[in-house]
Amino acid sequence: MSSAKATDGPVILVIDDDAGIANALRQVLELNGARCVLGTSCRDALEIIADAEFLSLSIHGVLADVRLPDGLGYKVIDVFRQRCPDVPVAVMTAYADDDLQLWLRERDVPFLQKPLPMKRLLEWLEAAKAYAGRHPTPAAEEEGSWRLQLNAG
Repeated sequence: MSSAKATDGPVILVIDDDAGIANALRQVLELNGARCVLGTSCRDALEIIADAEFLSLSIHGVLADVRLPDGLGYKVIDVFRQRCPDVPVAVMTAYADDDLQLWLRERDVPFLQKPLPMKRLLEWLEAAKAYAGRHPTPAAEEEGSWRLQLNAG
């Protein structure tokens, strides 16, 4: 990991129970200047959000899969947006049903169909970078102190 991206890029919470997809997303996002925190379930994501809030660390974007082992990823986005309404968020899934489409329209949340379209993912990342530029992570934060990766099981 290069030091420029490790200290300057936005912190992105990626929520996906498929380790292959989560790690591929992390690689793409980190190669494009982001720092990633991975959660594998709704519970993991909510713990990461609470830990970040407790430690006064910033999350600059959330990418959530819809179908997770313990619930719906977009419900985590609802909780997150109550605390951080302006942070860029997006939902990703291979299965978009009517309930999800309604939720997306009501909240004006971007939808990324799996397999993820690289151009749209990188456009979304630019919004997270812009947000991070306006809301930087505290300088006292050390590289790794924010890197929480909770594994289910």
